[in-house]
Amino acid sequence: MNKNFKIEEIRTLKKGDVKKIRERLEKEDIDLKILDLVIGLRAWGVNTTSSCQGGGKEHGKKFPWVSIQWKDLGKAARLLLEWNYRTGKSLNDPKTVIWVIEPSWESRIRSLPGPSLKIFQEDAVKFGQFLQKLPKDFD
Repeated sequence: MNKNFKIEEIRTLKKGDVKKIRERLEKEDIDLKILDLVIGLRAWGVNTTSSCQGGGKEHGKKFPWVSIQWKDLGKAARLLLEWNYRTGKSLNDPKTVIWVIEPSWESRIRSLPGPSLKIFQEDAVKFGQFLQKLPKDFD
């Protein structure tokens, strides 16, 4: 997890410039199994403030999560719905990883408890890669 990356530097990068966002974020201390999701969200202009790939003792969470700014909730919700829809996710399947927005003092995009941490992390990578490949005319 990292709260210390320079948010202002990332904000200056153009939305959709995945290569530059990746180059910048790979220099930071962001967990590898959540990095693609952070990059994907940033590519769509969703500003992230902290993240964790899950399983760590720091936060006691057994799932990956990314904190976002309140002003980006609408964008994040649209991206999240698109991911859940295009991948055919169902709340009725206990083996399915479902991503949700968890309102709190610091909004979080996180997976609902269910499958193993490894499956959560693999889905975080897939979700991030999906966002990075989503056509620019989506929004």
